[in-house]
Amino acid sequence: MKFGYMMKNGETVLCEVQIAVYRQATSDYIAGVSLKAKADELTAQKVEYAPGKYNWNKNRVQRMLTDPTYLGTETHPPIIDQETYDKVQEIMQSRNTQKDCKREKVFSSSVVPIICGKCGASTNRRYDARWVNNTVHICSNPECKATYAIGDEALWDLVRIKIVAADETEVEPSEEIMTAVRRLTNEIDHDLQGLDVDAETLKNKIFECAALQYAALHIKRRESVDFTEMKPHSPVLIREIKKRVSAVMLDGTEEIRLQMTDGQVIGKENDHATDCN
Repeated sequence: MKFGYMMKNGETVLCEVQIAVYRQATSDYIAGVSLKAKADELTAQKVEYAPGKYNWNKNRVQRMLTDPTYLGTETHPPIIDQETYDKVQEIMQSRNTQKDCKREKVFSSSVVPIICGKCGASTNRRYDARWVNNTVHICSNPECKATYAIGDEALWDLVRIKIVAADETEVEPSEEIMTAVRRLTNEIDHDLQGLDVDAETLKNKIFECAALQYAALHIKRRESVDFTEMKPHSPVLIREIKKRVSAVMLDGTEEIRLQMTDGQVIGKENDHATDCN
């Protein structure tokens, strides 16, 4: 059973004692306590993570603090709110001491698929500090093998820019709205030409038609999110990208298109993704 939960009458319920330990660990980590220090403390207090087992280590604490199950699932009640969870993840990323390629800023297929803009095949990321952009993405299609030199920081920025552009894209009114407008317009014209007109009914039709016309002319925008303060690889930014983007298509040096989850392609107007045969 996962730490923080227990079985009762055949259902997974909260274990109040372990919840208190989890929430204290979260609070301490945000306050600056290291994973190892927290592991040592829990071991010293003989807090059991399983029956008879209390030898905590930093990896176990890290797995606990990064486990999204604690946000709540169909079978597990929530223990932590989204804001606090995201804050823990951001702090954990900022404390990453690995310097080889600034891993907290890496944009890879683990975020969203990165594909070749020429043939649509997946790409493989290669990093070398000796290169100008440090990073290249190579098409996995042996008949294509297109190479795209684009750094991680540039890729993060381009994706954010394209998403903002997508937020500003006008959405055409639905056919249902336009059909209703045409129907009401015809009915109003017919009523005005008749001799026996119910004024109240006519007024309601005019108001309804005006409301639909306003809706048709109104520019609809997607849910707006402020990306300016989001750091690369922050959980909030990654969640927004995964929610909106189904794939990043590379077109050249610092040239990309975004294939959105709603089917739209944001980027170059000329969509030239073709097979490389």
